[in-house]
Amino acid sequence: MADAIDKERESELVRKARSGDRDAFGALFAAYRDKVASIACRYVRDPEAALDIVQEAFLKAFKNIAEFKGDSLFYTWLTRIAINLAIDATRKRRDSRVIPFDNYVEGGEIRPMKAPTERNPGDAAVAGEFEAALKDAIEKLGEHHRKVFLLHAVEDMAYKDIAAALGISIGTVMSRLHYARKYLREMLKSHLDAMCETRNGKQS
Repeated sequence: MADAIDKERESELVRKARSGDRDAFGALFAAYRDKVASIACRYVRDPEAALDIVQEAFLKAFKNIAEFKGDSLFYTWLTRIAINLAIDATRKRRDSRVIPFDNYVEGGEIRPMKAPTERNPGDAAVAGEFEAALKDAIEKLGEHHRKVFLLHAVEDMAYKDIAAALGISIGTVMSRLHYARKYLREMLKSHLDAMCETRNGKQS
């Protein structure tokens, strides 16, 4: 499990790492390796390929840490490196697909599932169809919209952090996220209706 660090601690570790302190950079690695791996896994299916991206991202960050100006969090800068590497790896793997992840629907919004829940066979079948359709729909999103959606809905990153990680404005983040949500709702309308009918049937 990654060691949580606050902004002040991160700044201290970055300052030491820029001075050549390998232990400080090791602490940054321990703090963020799991998060970076999670992001990489959203783009490549092979866990080993995701680990390669983690290693390459940290190696690139270490080599170029002198160029990090501190305008954003180190994690945000590192995320941008990892995303670019993951996208490059995905382009080289034409059969690459976004890995599965569980989701649920509440109030028409598509959100990451916070914890596993017990499902009866009927619910599981409907939810399984929805999750498969959701994965397909996400893959059909354009690259720019897909990146923003995954970082916000799956990695739970704030708009400002997504903007910094992708090098775009907050307004662009909001616009792309709005489009992605609208597109996914349209693509998944029949599945959302089926889930609502299942839920309403249980309540009646």
